[in-house]
Amino acid sequence: MEAMVTALTTGITGIATECLSALGTIVPAALPIAGGIIVITLGIGVFKRMAR
Repeated sequence: MEAMVTALTTGITGIATECLSALGTIVPAALPIAGGIIVITLGIGVFKRMAR
């Protein structure tokens, strides 16, 4: 039973480490893209209000 608990703990820890590593790689690339989408959306909203 102890071996199974150790194996599961090791496996889950490895998965968590890989997920955090992937997030660390993805977030720096995703933030400018998300920021650009927000700026464009807000810009369209302001333009629509000004056009009325």
